[in-house]
Amino acid sequence: MKRLILVFVAIAITAGAYAQADSVNRKTSQKNLNNTQKQTLQKNQQDLNTQNQNLQNNQQDLNNKNQNLQNNQQDLNNKNQNMQNNQQDLNNKNQNMQNNPQDLNNKNQNMQINPVGKSHPDGLMMQNGKMMIVKNGQMTSLDHDMTLSNGTKIMSDGTCIKKDGTKMIMKEGQHMDMSGNMIPMKTNKDKNMNLEPDSTRTK
Repeated sequence: MKRLILVFVAIAITAGAYAQADSVNRKTSQKNLNNTQKQTLQKNQQDLNTQNQNLQNNQQDLNNKNQNLQNNQQDLNNKNQNMQNNQQDLNNKNQNMQNNPQDLNNKNQNMQINPVGKSHPDGLMMQNGKMMIVKNGQMTSLDHDMTLSNGTKIMSDGTCIKKDGTKMIMKEGQHMDMSGNMIPMKTNKDKNMNLEPDSTRTK
């Protein structure tokens, strides 16, 4: 009877030990499974983050390319605008040339020189109510004010203003050299005729 009891006790102890061992093994297996799943989830999350970063990089590259395309288009538009402006300027110049043939003729006429006698030295001369420039025996009209070497200012209407402010008016046929000195008129009885002072003086 005692042996039988001992047998049952041994069986019970053995069964308990197996049960405890099985419980421990299950807990260990469950823990390992949880760790494996956790590592898998972490890896999947890392892969997802990497993919998102790649997508962001690709989007940034695409944005940069679009910006470059826009800049290139703007440059092309600017070049086209400059070409149009240049063409417009050229058209305006051509139109002005067509609209002003008289001006061109007048300029050509002014460029034509009138020969005078060799007796006239270089200088300025009042002829037919106009101031003329004599140079190398050729005469052209004075269309701008000029200042001589002695400081005398000569205007196209024949008005002369000396350096001291004295205002004079050249008379028909009078001749002045480039130094501001009057040249005697051979055809006039008064070979030493000077400028006739105007009533007004520059103060």
